[in-house]
Order: sequence, then structure tokens, then C-alpha cells
Amino acid sequence: MKKGKKNPPARGRERAAPAASSAEPAWQARLSAPVDIAGLVFFRIAFGIVLLVEMLLFLALDWVHTTFDATRFHFTYYGFEWVRPLPGVGMTALFVTLAILAAMITVGCCYRWAIGLFWLGFTYVFLLEKAVYLNHFYLVSLVSFLLIFLPAHRRWSWDAWRTPQLRSDWMSTWALWLLRLQIAIPYIYGGIAKLDSDWLQGQPLQWWMSRMSHVRAVVPAFGEPWLALVFSYGGLLLDLFVVPLLLWRRTRMFAFLAAVGFHLCNALMFEIGIFPWFMIFATTVFFPSDWPRRLLRWPSADEQQRPAAALALPGGVVSAAVLTIVFGLQLVLPLRHLLYPGPADWTEEGSRFAWRMMLNDKAATLQIVAVHAATGKQKAIDPHLFLDERQIKKMSHDPEMLREFAEFLGRGLEQQGQGRYEVHALVLCSLNGRRPQLLVDPRVDLASQPRTLSPAPWIVPLKEPLLAEAFVEPPSQWSQSLDLEALLKTP
Repeated sequence: MKKGKKNPPARGRERAAPAASSAEPAWQARLSAPVDIAGLVFFRIAFGIVLLVEMLLFLALDWVHTTFDATRFHFTYYGFEWVRPLPGVGMTALFVTLAILAAMITVGCCYRWAIGLFWLGFTYVFLLEKAVYLNHFYLVSLVSFLLIFLPAHRRWSWDAWRTPQLRSDWMSTWALWLLRLQIAIPYIYGGIAKLDSDWLQGQPLQWWMSRMSHVRAVVPAFGEPWLALVFSYGGLLLDLFVVPLLLWRRTRMFAFLAAVGFHLCNALMFEIGIFPWFMIFATTVFFPSDWPRRLLRWPSADEQQRPAAALALPGGVVSAAVLTIVFGLQLVLPLRHLLYPGPADWTEEGSRFAWRMMLNDKAATLQIVAVHAATGKQKAIDPHLFLDERQIKKMSHDPEMLREFAEFLGRGLEQQGQGRYEVHALVLCSLNGRRPQLLVDPRVDLASQPRTLSPAPWIVPLKEPLLAEAFVEPPSQWSQSLDLEALLKTP
């Protein structure tokens, strides 16, 4: 080979240097080895663009005002009851700031400050309203936090242009594998969550697909039981096995095309925002880290810049400890629903932060009554006076949210000098096409129930079996077709 000519990189493998010291353990040498930074830079740019689009949509469609109105009641997360929306134009100003920070992340301008402040602001927004919980919001918060520690600004960025000594074509392998682990968690736990009796019988997909008349006009078989089973098992297998298949060179392209098809189907069938598009570009982290150079014909990484030792983790031991805790919690939290009785899709206990995506379809009717503790006088409560339609719909499916609202009502009535009131709820709920049944015990005063992580004894266990033919009557007609007296006698 002529002098000065570089060896071409091996296709499909990480461009990593050999271990610097034979005394170094093999796993440590592997994680310390430098690899091409191009894949991480691509991820930073794509992530910033998605964030920018999401923030601009919130502003353009007035979701900021309708979702985070400071004058309205908001459902809170356990331990974060103190988090409240900013008054006046504060929330709008915050979203404008988040949009600016997203643009700064995209171009790599003041990157560490931009990604850190974005994580802080977005996580604050995420904690404001439990009724709008989405898995992709949770994932954005997690990824934003992780990117604080990764050197995604060391190439193709404003920072690298302004500070040439910062510029590098290389990063340590540990940075790549941390990002891969973060993206792998939603896939794998999403697959584990699908190991559910309803999902394995094609529900709720069959029920959803049968209602998508616009798709059935093009695909007549859409909504048939056999096709719903194909989609159910296909989604299960993809979530469980796509990560190892992406990491293996021989199956990588097949797995990536399957993942793209899966996410595009989700985008067409469901209104789940940026999540499918985010996961499509996030899946590229399982490619060799130099894939953008080879695909886009970017200049090859400068071999003379290849570091002899691993790039240090910002913050050293403290950062390593923090990341260990964060990932440890992510591995444990999705399994906590196993500590609660009954299916999580019915009780909602342990269902959040667990990647239980698109696993249930619920319909419900809700009546709330406040009963004066001394006189027994009753008054019907219209939740529309305090909540929007999305909050009411979520609350009618979620016992803990119902308890929180009942506590708010009881406290408010007492503060008005009307004495102590009990708050009772009559909730009939249908899960995945089952016949409706009571969700909570209507005899229990929900306003007096404590907020706790323990199982709620006042949730009525799921008794109705999954039907061969889904119960399709709309909730407005349930009072005519159901024996309410019999239901009330057996909570």
C-alpha cells in the first residue's frame, strides 16, 4: 500500500482501536476504544429537529394554553404534587424558550447548556399534567438527560467551529452503547408488555382496526381477526427481537426495514405524535457508528485525531453513579406492576413509565356525587366545571386520577364552609370490548382515601371475560342494556 493511504473501514463493524493496555480487562478496553462520532452527531441533529417541530406544534395549535392553563385543576404525579403551571404567559414563554433550545441543540450551539436546560424545562412540562402522559414524552426526557453526558457537539456543530480544539471525529464506545441501551429499553419492555392474554388474542387491535373504515375501504381484510393476530404477533416479535437483529450485520437491514414499516403503520393508524418518527431515526443508533459517512459520503474520520485513551465522562465518578441509578430505575420500574393485583391495563397501577404502549381500549360512563357527611344530602358534580374532555376521559379510566379529583372536590367543598363531604363515583368501564363492569366501589368515599403506592382495595377486580364478539354498544346506551341494580349489588 502506498505511503499515506488509509485503510478503508470494515463494513458493518465499529471502527474501534485495539486495547491500549494488555493489563486492561477486555470489556473495559472494548468500552474505552474510540469509534466514529458521525452516528451520534446524526442523532443529535435529528433529535433537535424533532424537538423543534414538537415545540412549534404546541405553540401553533394552542396546545400550550389548552393543556397547561394555570387556572384549572391538573392531575399530578406521586411525589410531584408541588409542580404547577406558570401563570399568565409564562407557559407560552417557556415553550418559545424550549423551541430556541431545540434549535441550538440541532446546530450544536452552546450544546451542554442547551441540552441541559431543555431537559430541565421539558421534564417540568412533562410533570405538569398526568392526563397527557405519553411514552414518547417520557422518552424525550430520558434521552435529553443522557445527551447531557455525551459528546454529540464535537463535530458538525457551532461549538466545534468556534472552538477548533473541541473538534473530534471520535468518541468512546461507552457513549455509543449508553445511547443504544436507552433506545433498546422501550423496544424490549414494549415487547414484554405485549406478553398479555388480551394482546395474544388480537385485542385491542382487532377492535381498533374494525373501526378504521377509511383503511378498510382500501384493504378489505383490515379488521378481520386473522389480520389483527398477524399485527399483534408481528408487533410482539419485532419489539422483542429487533435490537439483537439490528446489532447483527447479516440481519440488520431486514430488521431496520421491518422497524420502519412497523412505525409507519403506527403513524397511519394512531394519533401518537412524533413517537413513530422519533423511533425510526433513533433505531439507526444500532448501525455501525460511521454509517452517516458511508451513506452521505462525508469525509472519512481523521485517523491522526484518533485518541489513544477513552474520552472521559463529564463529571467523572459522580456522573457514572447518576447514570447507573437512572438506568437501574428504568430496568426496574417497568416491572413494578407485577407487585399489584389484577391486570395493569384495568387498574392502571404500575402502568406508567413501563412502556405499556397501545395495549388497551377503554370506554366508560362516570357519575360523581358529593354526600354531606352530617345530613346525607347529595349533590351531583359536573366534572366539566373543573376539567377538559381529555382529563375527564382519562380520569374515567384511571382509579388513582379519580381519587385525586375526589380529594380535590372534598377539600374544596369543606373550604367553602359547607362542612365535610364524601365523594362517591359510579364508574362503568369496558376493557378491550368486554361487557362493562364497575371500576371502583361506589360505596367508598374516594375523597378520604390516602394517596399511596400500595394497591388500592377500593378498585373492583376485573371479572368480565374477553368476548369473542366485542361489546359494541356506546356508553350512552349502557343504562338501557345493562342491569345497573345487579351491578351495584356486586361491586
